[in-house]
Amino acid sequence: MTARTRRLVGATGVAIVIVALIIAILSVLGGPDISADLRPPMLVPGPILSVIFLSAPGVIATIGAIRRSNVIVVIAGISALLQSPSRSAP
Repeated sequence: MTARTRRLVGATGVAIVIVALIIAILSVLGGPDISADLRPPMLVPGPILSVIFLSAPGVIATIGAIRRSNVIVVIAGISALLQSPSRSAP
């Protein structure tokens, strides 16, 4: 992996983490959820789970760029693809 590719993958990983943080912040700052009273209490708040799950491919890709491992970068891409299908709320 060339230095340019490593920088590009690292920048992409950082961008994914930033987008995940923005999503979490916007979900926290959003209005009150009407259906919140109908759900059981969560052990870990939803926005924190969103940040963890959405930033995981970015962190894995950054590690792959630092270690110069194409396999790790491909694994990060596959995990990002697995997160991409959207599901509608009930």
